[in-house]
Amino acid sequence: MDKAEKVRTFFRNNPSTLVLLSGGVDSAVLALLASEGATGMIKAITFRTPLVKGDEIEMAKAVAEMLDIDLHIEDIDVTSDPKVSANPGDRCYFCRKILHREAARYARTAGLAGIADGVQTEDLDEYRPGIAAAAEDGILHPLAEAGLTKSEIREMARTAGLPNNEACRAMPCDKVPSRGKDLQELDRTYSKRGGIPGREGDRKFKDPFLPPRSGLYRDRRARNASPLGDEGRGL
Repeated sequence: MDKAEKVRTFFRNNPSTLVLLSGGVDSAVLALLASEGATGMIKAITFRTPLVKGDEIEMAKAVAEMLDIDLHIEDIDVTSDPKVSANPGDRCYFCRKILHREAARYARTAGLAGIADGVQTEDLDEYRPGIAAAAEDGILHPLAEAGLTKSEIREMARTAGLPNNEACRAMPCDKVPSRGKDLQELDRTYSKRGGIPGREGDRKFKDPFLPPRSGLYRDRRARNASPLGDEGRGL
C-alpha cells in the first residue's frame, strides 16, 4: 500500500474525523485524501484569527469548494489570551490549545469522533510547540503516520491541481518571531515591512528563541489523550 493510500484508508476506516484545514498545502492534501477515501461528506474547520491572513482563509475556502468539503469557519481571537499575546517562544503551544479546544467543541456538536491535522513527517523532526499541544490533545497526523514528506505532498497537490499547489502558504504561528516582544509591539515594529513575518508567510524565518530539536513528537503515546473524550481514542 502506498503512502497516499494509507491516508485514504485511514479516512475510509474513520469517516467521522474532522479535518483541520488551513491555507497551507499540507492540510489541503490531507483534505484531498480524506475526500478520496471516506464515503459521504468530509467536514473541516478553519480558524479565522488575528494571526491568520485573509488570503489563507480564502485559500481554505477554495480548497473546500474544489473538493466538495463541508467547511466551517470559526472566528476566534487567540490573542485575547495573555499567554498568546505575551508572545513567548512557545506561544504556539498556547494558541493551539485554544484552537484544539474549539475544534473539539465543534466536532462534538457535529457528531464527529476525531480530529486530524496536516502535520507531515518532516514536521516531527523539528521542535514545534504546536505539535506538543497536538500530542496532548489527541490530534491525529495521518500524513505523518503514512510517512509523507513535504516534497511528496507538494507533488500530490500539483498533480491534483489544488489551488495552493505552488507553495505552502500558511505560516505556523510557532514561526512568528518572539524576540522578547508581545504581539502588539511586534505589529508596530514590523508595520513598515508589511506585517509580522509569520503573517506574511515567510517560511525561511527561524525563531532563535525556540529550544533545539527534540524527539518528543515521535512519541505517539500521548495520542490517547483525546479532546473528544473516549470516543476520540483509538483512531
